[in-house]
Amino acid sequence: MISVVINTYNAEKHLARVLDAVKGFDELLVCDMQSTDATIAIAETFGCKVLTFPRGENNIVEPARQFAIEQAANDWVLVVDADEIVTPALHDYLYQLVASPNPPDG
Repeated sequence: MISVVINTYNAEKHLARVLDAVKGFDELLVCDMQSTDATIAIAETFGCKVLTFPRGENNIVEPARQFAIEQAANDWVLVVDADEIVTPALHDYLYQLVASPNPPDG
């Protein structure tokens, strides 16, 4: 019901904690901009769907973020930064919202 999209570039420092915090969501997508550290290996350890977006001349994440959102399997998408921790309270709130009658578009 809810996909989580995380865009990364050399995010190994915090990524395991971030992924541990979102492991209860239905789909985890990591869109990597050609990291040179262990980012992809960490994502694979958590069973994430890993997408690669060529970094090229991009100094901003928006093109990669939109690309990843378009690949999400669910209508509801939670975008999380590679150093942002999702609380259990937010997880529960979102699933209650999605399950409610006439939830807003996600």
